[in-house]
Amino acid sequence: NARVNTVIREITANNNDITEQAVEAVKAENQTYFQLKEIDPSVLTLEDYRRDPILRMLVIGQIQKQNFEHFEAIENEIRPKIKALEKKISQMKHS
Repeated sequence: NARVNTVIREITANNNDITEQAVEAVKAENQTYFQLKEIDPSVLTLEDYRRDPILRMLVIGQIQKQNFEHFEAIENEIRPKIKALEKKISQMKHS
């Protein structure tokens, strides 16, 4: 998470559009969430997205999705570790 946050700070430092595009995608793709929470996303500020843990997580996910090339090295490092853990879990289930 720390590395992801560092990358996000680096790519958004000079380009606020990245965060704004991510927020717009969150609004568009999570209508059910907003309806269930009875939240009108059109009145939320950028600070609201920073303060709320779920909204912050959704925005971070969108930034990663929309700017994958900046996170590829982290993904390539983590992927083998996840596969190894999945294999261990599978083996434990079959023991």
